[in-house]
Amino acid sequence: KSYVAVVFGIPRVYDSVINGNDEVGFGGDTFATINYPIDGKDAVTLWKTVSTVMSPEWGTLSLVHLMPKTGRTHQIRRHLSYCLGCSIVGDSKYDGGGERARSARDMGMFLCANSVEFTHELIDKHTSIVAKIPVPEKFYTIMGCKNNSK
Repeated sequence: KSYVAVVFGIPRVYDSVINGNDEVGFGGDTFATINYPIDGKDAVTLWKTVSTVMSPEWGTLSLVHLMPKTGRTHQIRRHLSYCLGCSIVGDSKYDGGGERARSARDMGMFLCANSVEFTHELIDKHTSIVAKIPVPEKFYTIMGCKNNSK
């Protein structure tokens, strides 16, 4: 699975004091690695910042591409908030409770799967099926960007 999220602030590799924050290549792109346990279990998320904008209403916002390698409860939300210090816009559980964060809760969470890949055992054990999912329009709106995929 691959996800996109809009977060408050600018996630930075060197800001996160976490075990295993190495950069890895994946699909031609470079991702940083969060390797930080959740509830006592291994939890790994690959991430990279796609773009950052300054919003007059929301302050600094970043679009982040994420690929969780494990599937812990609220893994992406917790890794972004706890390890990178950048909560997802609209996340009422892990947003830190600041004024802007509380104001954004009514807009819904800005986290969305944008690609799902799986192997179809009935067709061919070596064939992967990939479903690309469009990024919601509200992501473009809050970032002040135009959706060029239309």
